[in-house]
Amino acid sequence: MSRARCTYTICYVLMILALACYLVTWTSPRATTPQEQWQSFHPWLGPPPQQLQAEEWDSDTGSLQGVIFTFFSTEEWRAKTIRSFGLENKGRDTAPLPGHWEKQLHPFLPKLTAWPKLMITHAYSSGYDVRDMTLAQLNDGRTLLAFHYKWDNEFGRRELVQPSYEAKPEAPTPLWLTGLYIVLSSLFLLLVPLGFLLLFPGFDLTRKRHMAYWFLAAALFPLILLISACTCTGVLSAIPAAIFWCIILVPWQLAGAGMLLPIVMMIAFRKDRP
Repeated sequence: MSRARCTYTICYVLMILALACYLVTWTSPRATTPQEQWQSFHPWLGPPPQQLQAEEWDSDTGSLQGVIFTFFSTEEWRAKTIRSFGLENKGRDTAPLPGHWEKQLHPFLPKLTAWPKLMITHAYSSGYDVRDMTLAQLNDGRTLLAFHYKWDNEFGRRELVQPSYEAKPEAPTPLWLTGLYIVLSSLFLLLVPLGFLLLFPGFDLTRKRHMAYWFLAAALFPLILLISACTCTGVLSAIPAAIFWCIILVPWQLAGAGMLLPIVMMIAFRKDRP
């Protein structure tokens, strides 16, 4: 391999690592306070209560997250939540609480459970699939609310829980940060497949099929990522994803590949000089 190719390979690997690190950092879950965790369920549970604490609740199903909230609640809140979620002192095949919480439950007050529900959003398009919901009283007077959940947009035959409170608007993301994420995402989708082609010494853009590979790689790479994302989020998300890919992403990728083509051919890859 020539010196130019070696230099390019090192630069390409470093670029991929830098882009991947930023995108993973952006999308990775951040540490949140109990109040921030509660705010995710604000439309159905209301404002964060007093002396709120939160703990993760492990699940046997990898797709589900779990949380155990403890706090001081009012009788009004308890009655409203029991009514909204259909909580009863009956067997609902719910997962048992962790042992240290079972020991702290009030011995003479019932542990209320509910069937799986879908906490539907105000837009009625998606919501939280909630399972193993448990409401109980602790020995020290605090209330325990625990459940497993995941974001879902397939209703199935589950009972819907309507929002009982107004949605609290989230703090807007800084415009510069959103713009930086868009730019880096575009670079990732365009430069990763095209740069990979240029790693091959035989790929010098002097043949017609090389041109076809160039534009196909730019158009098909984001399609693979979209298909992978749709298999994780559900069938309903595939329709808007397909529309986005056909109308916006493909023309964008092809235009970017066309703009890069003369630059790449002009620099070092038309003829791989030793």
